[in-house]
Amino acid sequence: MRCLRNGRMRPFHGVVHAPPRPPAHAPVGTTTPEPHHKTRYSLPPEMTLPAPTYDLVLLLDTQVEADVRAKIVADASEAIKAQGELLRHDVWGDRPLTYPIDHKTAAEYHLLQFHAGTPELLSGLDRSLRIADGVVRFRIVKLKPGTPAAPDMSSPAASRPAELDSEVETAGQPA
Repeated sequence: MRCLRNGRMRPFHGVVHAPPRPPAHAPVGTTTPEPHHKTRYSLPPEMTLPAPTYDLVLLLDTQVEADVRAKIVADASEAIKAQGELLRHDVWGDRPLTYPIDHKTAAEYHLLQFHAGTPELLSGLDRSLRIADGVVRFRIVKLKPGTPAAPDMSSPAASRPAELDSEVETAGQPA
């Protein structure tokens, strides 16, 4: 090997490793299987992790026809069922937005909770929901194990905490 500084030949002091040889009792032409390379982050091969749980929150435009909104939700749930497992679908109904999005002040909310069987499911959902015209906004969130179940948000009163209700009641009474 040549030295990079002066171009002279330099001695090689490294160790040359020969490929592993098959054992003497193995038939000719076969090799021993490679040992499994383990790192400190490797899991034992017999352990499998459960499929991660995801939340898909859909905000649909209320000015779009109901048939189009139903088709968007049906397409998303069918895609999930084809490549994963749909755990729950909650319809939260029409709700006002906190701030206007594209000059819209209200949206129809849906929560779909699912297990993704393949990563292609997430990219496919992302692509199809970006293209759909009736979608105001959507988010796909990966839930950590042990996350509590989503609350029942079927009525707008259920979305407010109880202490806000008591503050509203006491604010109307004279002190």
